[in-house]
Amino acid sequence: MIKLSTLGTLDLRTVDGEELRAVLVQPKRMALLAFLAIASPRTFHRRDSLLGIFWPEMDQAHARAALRQALHFLRQAMGPGIVVSRGTEEVGLDFTSICSDVAAFEEALEQDGLEAAVSIYAGPLLQGLAVADAPEFDRWVDVERARLDRAYAKALETLADRASKSGDHDGAIGWWRRAVQQDAYSPSAALALMSALEASGDRAGALAQGEASRAALQDDLGVDCDPAVEDFLARLRQPAGASVGVGSPPTALEGAGPELGVSSPTGARRARVVATVAGGLLIGYGLLAGSRSDAEAAPASERTNIAVLPFEVDGTDTEPYLAAGLAEGIVSRLGGIAQLSVIGANESGVIGTRPVVVGSPGSDLSVDYTLRASVRRVTLAGGVAQLRITPVVRRVADGVVLWADTIVGEATELFEFESRIAETVAELLGAQ
Repeated sequence: MIKLSTLGTLDLRTVDGEELRAVLVQPKRMALLAFLAIASPRTFHRRDSLLGIFWPEMDQAHARAALRQALHFLRQAMGPGIVVSRGTEEVGLDFTSICSDVAAFEEALEQDGLEAAVSIYAGPLLQGLAVADAPEFDRWVDVERARLDRAYAKALETLADRASKSGDHDGAIGWWRRAVQQDAYSPSAALALMSALEASGDRAGALAQGEASRAALQDDLGVDCDPAVEDFLARLRQPAGASVGVGSPPTALEGAGPELGVSSPTGARRARVVATVAGGLLIGYGLLAGSRSDAEAAPASERTNIAVLPFEVDGTDTEPYLAAGLAEGIVSRLGGIAQLSVIGANESGVIGTRPVVVGSPGSDLSVDYTLRASVRRVTLAGGVAQLRITPVVRRVADGVVLWADTIVGEATELFEFESRIAETVAELLGAQ
């Protein structure tokens, strides 16, 4: 059994602990192995798709030769039976002979083994692995890294919530500390930790954490501290029982939300934000299907506002109507959900003849979230038309990306794309 570690420190070893150094020092071949091991669905991959990911600068003949050499090298270095083929055009891995920490992490999450999962997560995916001339691979890594970061943050949030509800304040503090360590710039994580510290009676610790959060933002990023953190700090500085005219501090979950720990779009984590990912590769993601309610719309004050911004056209082969039609279809589907208030693409991008920046000071639009996407049409061998869509949901209040993914399929599946994106957005925003 070969053990592949891609979270945190990159490592590849035999079951006896022998390091497979020959593979580790070959960046592109190591990247190919990691992609075959991690990319979802974990099955066989067509050679043509691998060529576009790892050797886009080469012509077909040379790229195929490079792929053959890379696969031969991996077979020689790791032993027979690890890299397998199906027919002449598909390659994959024998997952009974190789295991990855990503697979173990996701399996633990599926079985609700959250403590086991967070113990497996040793850091960002493929950190430090640089592959030359493979922009599609870099985009895939960005999206996968953000997805795994979110899963880790959500697991920490759930563990902290469970500890808090059971009266284990020290346990809750420990989990929130790990969340802050993951994203030192997250105001929601800082507020949750401050609340947990105060609930345990450690007001001084809560104050110190708030000051540390402010320093991280101001010193590292040059931005002001989040107003909610400032309000909490102001209240903590007052004598017990004094009022400073600010609201009560949020509980650990009220300030956190499901997006805890999502990569900040600024500072050291900027490279992980995938809001501008375009034309990425097929990666798997769980589509959480939900049913749309036929109930009458909720009062405006109780609805979540989302603007579906104009979808971008990526590539000269992509017809503009594809992006416009996809955006309009998603607006229609989301508009049928009682808990959501949806602003359509044209409205959110332009009011009259004047462009509007959603959520900016003085903006005509007041929304909670935005949905953007880029659409790319690719013609494969044999004339098959394929679409690559990269949806991104961002929270307007602080610019945090809550969801980003790359969806690939045949152009004939346009309506299926609409359903998938709408269902995922609805579930993300807590709507049915």
